[in-house]
Amino acid sequence: MDRLSLQKAFTGAQTHSIIRKSVMVLVLLFSDTISFILSFLLAHHLRIHVIPHNFTDVPVYSFPLAHYYPFWWLVIPLYILFLMEGLYFRRRLFLMELKHILKSLILYTAAVLALISLMQLSTVISRIVIVLSAFITLLLLPLIRYFTKIIAFDLGLWRKNVLILGAAKTGTLICQSLKKNKFLGYQVTGFLDDDEKKTGTSVLGIKVLGRIENIREILKDTTTLDVIIAMPSLTRERLLEIVEICEHYVESIRIIPDLFGIATIGAEIDSISDFLMINININLKKPWNIFMKRVLDVVLSLIVLIAGAPVLILIAAAIRLDSPGPALFLQKRLGQSSGKGRFPCFKFRTMYLNSNERLQEYLASHPEAQQEWEQFAKLKSEDPRVTRVGRWLRKTSLDELPQVLNVIRGEMSLVGPRPYLPREIEKMDNMEKTILVAKPGITGLWQVSGRNELSFKTRCTMDIYYVRNWSLWMDLVILAKTAYIVFSRKGAY
Repeated sequence: MDRLSLQKAFTGAQTHSIIRKSVMVLVLLFSDTISFILSFLLAHHLRIHVIPHNFTDVPVYSFPLAHYYPFWWLVIPLYILFLMEGLYFRRRLFLMELKHILKSLILYTAAVLALISLMQLSTVISRIVIVLSAFITLLLLPLIRYFTKIIAFDLGLWRKNVLILGAAKTGTLICQSLKKNKFLGYQVTGFLDDDEKKTGTSVLGIKVLGRIENIREILKDTTTLDVIIAMPSLTRERLLEIVEICEHYVESIRIIPDLFGIATIGAEIDSISDFLMINININLKKPWNIFMKRVLDVVLSLIVLIAGAPVLILIAAAIRLDSPGPALFLQKRLGQSSGKGRFPCFKFRTMYLNSNERLQEYLASHPEAQQEWEQFAKLKSEDPRVTRVGRWLRKTSLDELPQVLNVIRGEMSLVGPRPYLPREIEKMDNMEKTILVAKPGITGLWQVSGRNELSFKTRCTMDIYYVRNWSLWMDLVILAKTAYIVFSRKGAY
């Protein structure tokens, strides 16, 4: 098939895609409308029948539902905000979409309340109903949207075919993520790879269709409009060549960069005259960000410490009964570079007091364990240093609970880079200069992205990404994911 024929077929596929997208937008608009109506009805019911009976200082409210019909137009700005936040076109992970929904609802609620005050409508529109409706919408709308997109994916409306270039580890991981996340709506139709031996084989049940040089012929199946280049080791020249080939026949191209390149940069693009300028931000060096993060740390740590005091006492008693030695274990860790440098990190003791001797004896008689220790700085299978209670504590991550004391003392944060050992600084290849800008965390991006299954080098890379791209929302997402991982014991050893 020649280039002209390919472009004609691509145009036809685009037309089909536009129709499907338009239908999906209508489906989402209908879904959101249902959410708004249900939220308002529930808020109205609570205001009339529940709140006055439980809060005596709140006046009785008796406006019928029909009273609000003339104000139907008040919801239009919310649709506009959703549109501006890309909630009808962009494909995002559930938690990222939730972030944009939350932002829109906060702006909308503030604007409506201001409008009610300016127009002196408080006697005809209940502000409590507006606020309650916003809270209920925040809970209800994301769930209805989630199931709407899953059903739409199964029906083919929210499904977009994607071709992955690269059938090695990176391509496999991308495919695995897309397959288990219908919410994003991507369906992998095949792989291409430069290794001719892989042609005809399958990766996660999906066929390797051929070599990358055959992409023109393979793209004649123009139902595939997206390409993901999952080959971080490509040379610049080869990458540009592939992009130039693809850009004529696909709708969008996504590139998975080298972890030590673009992916670790929190970058913004500005223009100066005729030049583009890339600003590389280090978010955790900004004073306002540091202040917000500290407030979150102190508030949540005090809650955990007070609520979890009985659990802390029981664990300490179990450790003392299981093996001789103190319940707490203090170990020097690398702290924030602007602080004292090193600090005593509190943990529940999970090892025997003669742990080093036990380790050396074990490594001497188990060469395969020596290799594992050198790669991960941990033994994930059998660790002779760990006590019986210690194994349970590590599987549940409860051994790290005392670190809330470090957070309150200002030495650590709830979320942050891994608290590295002083001896590990030699393995960090100068990455510590960026990593130690922030306080180490009890949990972090490294933990919710693979936990102990990640290599040491990958953990360092993720810590750099976290420091450069930090946001309060990122911390909240990581804390939520950490709770899930702890309860599911995913990645525990």
